[in-house]
Amino acid sequence: SHDMIGITRSFYRLELNHNILSRNQQTCTKNQSIFDTKFSNKFSTQPDAKIMKNKPESKGEKITRKQKKEEEKRDIHNKENQATHPDRCHYDADKEEKGIKKVVVAESLTCGKLADLLGSHNNAGNFFLGGMDVYTLKHKAKLLGVDKKHAGDVDCVSPKVAAEMADGILKMFGKDAEVGVGVTGFAKTEGVEDLEPHAFFCVTTSEGEKRQGKIEGGLKGKERNEVRKIVAERVYLETCKVIGLKPEEKVAKRHTEATIEEEDQSQTNEEIKEAEPTAKRIRKQKEKNEKEPKNVEAK
Repeated sequence: SHDMIGITRSFYRLELNHNILSRNQQTCTKNQSIFDTKFSNKFSTQPDAKIMKNKPESKGEKITRKQKKEEEKRDIHNKENQATHPDRCHYDADKEEKGIKKVVVAESLTCGKLADLLGSHNNAGNFFLGGMDVYTLKHKAKLLGVDKKHAGDVDCVSPKVAAEMADGILKMFGKDAEVGVGVTGFAKTEGVEDLEPHAFFCVTTSEGEKRQGKIEGGLKGKERNEVRKIVAERVYLETCKVIGLKPEEKVAKRHTEATIEEEDQSQTNEEIKEAEPTAKRIRKQKEKNEKEPKNVEAK
C-alpha cells in the first residue's frame, strides 16, 4: 500500500510539472510573437508614416522636390500663356504667331533694347532669330558690310548706315530670316544748341521692301539710357507693323502720339546729305568740350 501511495504521488508530480511546462511554453511562444512584431516594425524597409515624417530629408530628395516645384511653375506659366517681361503681352501665341515673319536686328544706339522687346513675347523663338550689337565703325564695316567711308564721315549715323546694317544682318542669317532691322543714332549732341538726340532706322524684307524713318522729338534733355529706351520702343512698334506682330500694350500706349511717317526716297536722300554736316558739328563740339578745363573743387 505504501508503494501504491508513492506511485500515485509521483504520477501527480509528473502531471503537475507537465502542466507547468506547457504553460511556460505557451508564454514563451506568446512573448516570441510579440518580440517578432516589434522587431519587424522597427527595422522594416517600409516604415510607417510617423517614422517617415520625422526622417530628415536627404540632399538628393531636396533637389528632386525643388525640381518638381519648378516643373509645376513652368506648367502654370505655360497654361496662363504669360510672358516674363515686365510689359507682359496677353495673347494666344499659338494662334497669333503662325503668320509672323522671322526677324533679325542689328543695333548700335539701342544696344540690345530692341532685341529685348522682341524677345519678351511668348514663344519669341518662333519669329525672333537673333541679332547683333555693333558699336564701332570697324566692325560695322567688317560684319555688316557698311560703307566705311560714308560711315566715317557721318559718325555711323545716317539713313544709309541704318539701311546697310539691316541688309547686312539679313544677309548674315541667310534664308531663314525674312526681315532685317537696323538702328543707329546719337544719344547726345554734346551741347549743340539747335540739335537734339535723334536716330535712323530701317526695316527691310528679304523681297527688298524697305521702311525707313527718323526718330526725333521728345528726346532733348533726357539721359542717354532714356533716349535708348524711347528709340528702341519706337523702332519696335514699326517693326511689329512689318512682321505682323501684335505689340505689347504698355509699350504701344506710351507712344500713342509719337507717329513716324514712312519716308519716301527723296526724304531719305535729303537726310543722308544732312548727316555729314550734323556729325561734323557734334564732333567739333565734343572736341571743344574736351579741351575746356574742368572746374575741380579743392578738397
